[in-house]
Amino acid sequence: MEKESLQLILSEGAYFEGELRFKGLARVAGQIKGEIKGEGRLIIESTAQVSANIITDHLILRGNLSGKVKARKTVFMEPPAKFSGEVFCPSLSIKEGVLFEGSSKRSFS
Repeated sequence: MEKESLQLILSEGAYFEGELRFKGLARVAGQIKGEIKGEGRLIIESTAQVSANIITDHLILRGNLSGKVKARKTVFMEPPAKFSGEVFCPSLSIKEGVLFEGSSKRSFS
């Protein structure tokens, strides 16, 4: 895998509302409400509170997320993640300790 450069960071304590777009690697540790659209890898850290519809290539979830996720490649959920909503992706991994409430489909629709 090519080394990704960090293109976006929303630090703990920061708040964003609206449509967020990125290419490359994005890390979210603060709060987001709205839509996130990206090409690359989105990491939602354990301190994050996200209420959004997301389209990306890869998602790593460690924080709180409610909404619809469409991932072109992979979604990884790691503790202490809490997810509520729908996931559409070809590859989903949920580790023990994650709270998952919703549905998943093995597609990108």
